Amino acid sequence: TGATTLGTGLTQPPASGQHPWVGHRAPVVRASLGSHAPPSSSLLVQTDLPLSMVTASIPTGTATRPPSEVAPLVLHGRHLNEVSVSTVAELTAAVGNSAIDKILVAAGTYTFTADMCSGSAICIDRAVTIEAQVSGSVVLDGNGGRRVFEIKPGGTAGLVGLNITGGSAYYDGGGGVFVGSNGVANFEGCNIHDNTA
Repeated sequence: TGATTLGTGLTQPPASGQHPWVGHRAPVVRASLGSHAPPSSSLLVQTDLPLSMVTASIPTGTATRPPSEVAPLVLHGRHLNEVSVSTVAELTAAVGNSAIDKILVAAGTYTFTADMCSGSAICIDRAVTIEAQVSGSVVLDGNGGRRVFEIKPGGTAGLVGLNITGGSAYYDGGGGVFVGSNGVANFEGCNIHDNTA
C-alpha cells in the first residue's frame, strides 16, 4: 500500500493502533488501502478543504466488494463512504444502504422495471449523492411505468451529471423527480426530459 500527496502536506506510515493512513493538513490526499486491506479499513485525512476536494482511490478487487463492505473515508470524525455501481440492482442496493454517502454510476443506460417504493424507481429518505462517473454518460430510464426519483420528506439528494427520462407519475406530479415535503434535491449537470405526470 502507499499514499500520494498532491500539493503541500505530509503523510506518514501508521503507528500501532492508528488508522491505516494519517495525513496532516494535506490539501488533497490520494491513498490506497491495498487489496489485502480488510473491509473495515479506514482512511483518516486531516484537511481544511471541503469534502469535494479530497479523494480516495481503492484498488481493483477492493472496489468490487458489495456496498455493505465499502471501506470508509474518515474526515474530521465524519465517514464519507463512496461506492461505484454498474447495474440497476447495485444502484438500488447502494441507495438503500444508509452507510453509503456517495454513489458513482458507471456509463450506460439503467432501465428500471421495478419500484424501490410505491410508484418510484429510486426512493431517497436520507442524505446521498448519486453522480455519473462521466457527466452526461448515465441514463436513468423509468421505462414509462414509474417515476424515476422520489425524495422523501427529510431526504437530501445530490444528483450530478445524470440523464433522467422515461418517468411517469399517474396520480401526481414529478414524473422525473418528485421532492416531498422538507425534501431537498440539488442538481448539477443533469438533463431531465421526456417524463410525464
